[in-house]
Amino acid sequence: MKQKEVCALVQDLLPLYVEHLTTEETETIIKEHLETCKECRMRYEDMAEDMIEEQETESEPLKEIEYLKKIKRKTTRKLIAGIGGAVLFCAGLGLGKKFIYGTPVETYKAAVSLEDGKAIIRGELEGNKVYSHYKLTKKDGEKKLVVYGASSSIWNRDASFKVELDAKEAEKVGLIAGDKKVTPSGTVISARAAQIYKNKHAYIGDASKNGALAKAIGIGEELGSYTNQLQTKEKPYGWTLSFTTMLEESNEAVFQEKMRGYACVLLAMVDNVEKITWTYLLDTQEGVVQKATTFTVKEANELLGYEVKAYGASEEQLEQLLSRVELNRVQQKKVELNTGKFLSLNSSLQVDTAEVKKYRYRLTLTGRMASAEADCTFIVFTNDTSLTFDKVAKSLLSSNTEDWIEDAVIIPVVE
Repeated sequence: MKQKEVCALVQDLLPLYVEHLTTEETETIIKEHLETCKECRMRYEDMAEDMIEEQETESEPLKEIEYLKKIKRKTTRKLIAGIGGAVLFCAGLGLGKKFIYGTPVETYKAAVSLEDGKAIIRGELEGNKVYSHYKLTKKDGEKKLVVYGASSSIWNRDASFKVELDAKEAEKVGLIAGDKKVTPSGTVISARAAQIYKNKHAYIGDASKNGALAKAIGIGEELGSYTNQLQTKEKPYGWTLSFTTMLEESNEAVFQEKMRGYACVLLAMVDNVEKITWTYLLDTQEGVVQKATTFTVKEANELLGYEVKAYGASEEQLEQLLSRVELNRVQQKKVELNTGKFLSLNSSLQVDTAEVKKYRYRLTLTGRMASAEADCTFIVFTNDTSLTFDKVAKSLLSSNTEDWIEDAVIIPVVE
C-alpha cells in the first residue's frame, strides 16, 4: 500500500483513535504511523486539542452547578444556625423577663415615710410575684413609682422591697408610690385622697363633675349601683343617691355607717352642697320597703366635732377626714356587706349582744399588717382559740374565700 493511501486511511480513523474507540491492533498501527508521519501527527494533535476544549466547555455548566449547590448547602446551614440562635435568644429573653426583669405591677401596698432627707418606700408584692426593680415615670407633673415583679426563682424569692429617693425631689413632683403620695408640702397622703381632691368642685349642679367625684370616692364600687337626683332650685342645695340594690336587715347598719362617711366626703368636696340624701330598698320580714336618710352639714359637723367644709381646704385635710370616717382603710366589702360582722368600736354601731353570746372566747390580738405604718388591734369573739393576729389580718385582706374567717365576730379597735 502506498504511503498516500496509508495516510488517508489513518486520517479517516483518527476521530475514533482520539476517542479511544479503535481496537488495540488498530490503535497500535495508528500510533506507529503517527511516530513516522509528520502530517498525520499534526492532524492528530489538532483533533486532540479540539476535543479537550470541547470537553472543558461541556464541563463548565457542571462545575457551575456544583458550585451553586455548595453555596446553597452553606446558606442552608447558616440559615438553620441563625434560626436556632434566634429561637434560643427569644427563649432566653422570655425566661429573663419572667424570672429576672419582670413586668410592671399595677397595684401594690406601700408605706411611705420621710426620714433624714429621704423618701423611704417600703412594700411587699402579693401573690407569687417577687420584687425585681423599679422605675420612675412622670405624667401631668407627677412622678409615679412603678414596681416590677417577676416570678419566684432560685435567684430571687423576696417579695418585699425598700426604695430610697431624695425627699425634696419626691415633694417637688408629687411622688406616688402604691396607694401613697408625697405632696409638695412634704406630707404623705394616700393616692386615693389625692384622686378625690382632684375632683373637688364648687357647684352641685355640675352633674359630670359629681359623677367623677363619686367614682373617685368609690361609692358605687363598694355599695352598689345608684341613680342621682340634684336639688339646685333653692337652698338647701342637695344631692340624692337612690340605690338600686336590695339590703338585708343584718347589713343595714353597716350600709348606713358607710354612707354617713361618704356623705361627709361629698359635703366637703362640693362647696355649695348642704345635704346628702340616700334611698335604698330593705328586705324585711314584712316585705320590701324603701327607706331614705338625709344627712346635713350641721349633722356632719356634730359627728366630726369639726367643720366638715374645712376638710375640703387641702389634700392633707381631706386625708384627715378619710381617716375620721375610716374610708382610707382596707376595703372590707366582702365582710361588711356579706356578713355584717366587721364593726368599729369608735362608731355609732353597737356590738350585737346576741351574736357575741354565740362564742365562748374573747381574744385581743395586736400586730402590724403588711406595709402598715403602725400596729392595730382586733377584738375577736370566737370558739377557736388558735386564731392569731396574722390569721385574722389575712382573712380581712385576702381575696381567697378559703382564707376568710366566717364563724367569728371581728372588731377592729380604732384609736
